[in-house]
Amino acid sequence: MNNEEETKALEIFKYNQKLYPELASAYNGLAYIYERLNRYDEALKKVNLALNLAKEGDSGYKVYINRRDRLTVLVSDSIK
Repeated sequence: MNNEEETKALEIFKYNQKLYPELASAYNGLAYIYERLNRYDEALKKVNLALNLAKEGDSGYKVYINRRDRLTVLVSDSIK
C-alpha cells in the first residue's frame, strides 16, 4: 500500500471499530494497519483490546496472540 491507501485504510478500520466496538476483529484490524504504519505502540494497545474481547478458541485468537508477541518485541526494541 502507498501512503494514500494506508491513510484510507486507517480511516476505514477506525470507522469499523466505532460500528462494532464489541468485536475483537475490529480492534485487530486497527492493530494491523498501525503495525503496517510502524506505529507499534498503538498497534499493541489495539491488539491487547482485541485479546480482552476474544476468548481462547475464537476465530483469530491465535492471530491476535502472534501479533501481540511480535509487537511486544518491536516496542521493546524501539525503546533500546
